[in-house]
Amino acid sequence: MEALQRHFDWAGTYPLNLIDSLDPSEIPGGIARGLPLRDVWDHPLRYFSDGDIFLLVSVGRDGEPDGEEYSELRQPGEPRDICGLPDRDVVVSDLGWHVACQSPP
Repeated sequence: MEALQRHFDWAGTYPLNLIDSLDPSEIPGGIARGLPLRDVWDHPLRYFSDGDIFLLVSVGRDGEPDGEEYSELRQPGEPRDICGLPDRDVVVSDLGWHVACQSPP
């Protein structure tokens, strides 16, 4: 999230590719361009952007999408709390968190 916001502040748009938001000097050992960034379960993060908005998704521990239309989740408001449900997708966008663990399990 911080890297995406820094990119937006610098360029005036969100990057079209998630890897373009990162400064390789900030990542221990660097990062190879073109490799997908991964979530805590070692699944590739899903990133969608047209430059004006973005959606960033982790498909959870099971690595399978929940079947929701991510663009429909991009609404302002309180995020859906999924604490204790590690297989659920986690979704954040330029509007904030939409599906996330909001309280300790």
